[in-house]
Amino acid sequence: MLLMSSLLHLRRKRLRMLVILLSVLFVQATNAQSITVESPEYQFGAMAKSQIVQHAFVVKNTGKLPLKIKQVKPTCGCTAINQDKNDILDPGESTKIDVTLRLSGLKGKVTKSISVITNDPKRPQISLSMSGTVIGGVQLSKELVDFGRVTSDQIASDKVVVKIGKSNFQLQASGATSKQIVSSLKKTNDGYELEIKTVPPLTEGRLKEVILLSASGHRDPIGHVLVSGFVVGDVDVQPRQISVPRSSTQNVSRYIIIKPGKVKNCEVKKVVATSKNVVCDTKAISRGNWRIKVTGLSPETVGEKASLTIHFASEDLKPVTVPIELR
Repeated sequence: MLLMSSLLHLRRKRLRMLVILLSVLFVQATNAQSITVESPEYQFGAMAKSQIVQHAFVVKNTGKLPLKIKQVKPTCGCTAINQDKNDILDPGESTKIDVTLRLSGLKGKVTKSISVITNDPKRPQISLSMSGTVIGGVQLSKELVDFGRVTSDQIASDKVVVKIGKSNFQLQASGATSKQIVSSLKKTNDGYELEIKTVPPLTEGRLKEVILLSASGHRDPIGHVLVSGFVVGDVDVQPRQISVPRSSTQNVSRYIIIKPGKVKNCEVKKVVATSKNVVCDTKAISRGNWRIKVTGLSPETVGEKASLTIHFASEDLKPVTVPIELR
């Protein structure tokens, strides 16, 4: 009887100790360090294998004790890791884990993981991931479409052959910032045909655009085509401004070349300069072009505000004024 009473007392004592131990462990776990990642999974969409993916994962200690990041290790050599601070985070403190993924050698749908090992008692190891689709890129018959010299009312067009190999994705074109350039894609047996056109009326001066090629539904470009040209109006006068050095102690000469634009007859009738000391000599040159030789230019003869006005024989052409500036 005495023995059974002693055993019963011992069991009760052990049970109380176990309850106390579990309570202590629960309190410690509740007040312990805790790792939290805002977005542990990063989707980079569709990108060419020649590109590099970079992303920063934000890690935060949401517990009540310091969190120690023991190790950060990728699953393959194509992934590089860089932390922006030390490996111990105080309660409420955050850090970034910068990950660089090289896509060369990869293809199709890929997922690369990064293991983060800490002293979090509940989650001693968490996994970060980067996933997307790696495509083989595109092959372009040319990366520059140069329309050269076009008139403001001209519709110029050119085509670029785009090969995508065995990659299975839909291609889309975008990127033109103005309404002067439009592009369209036509599916072919081994890729696409990209057609680029000008849309009149075009603004006189330098024409420059970039057409971006990307997989449908994704913003990151996998190729691009540069578009360039020079737009002229009724007549092409170059340069549109003459500069004279302020430090010049002698008279200098300048040349102006005039080419037909929308109006084919650009014959120069006369040139009137604001300064009587400035002499303009006109001469017809090849292919209907004209040349004006301007002499007698100096800081004394030009002054602060000077110009010359070109008058044409054709009634379809308005006079063109070319400013002369001191620099």
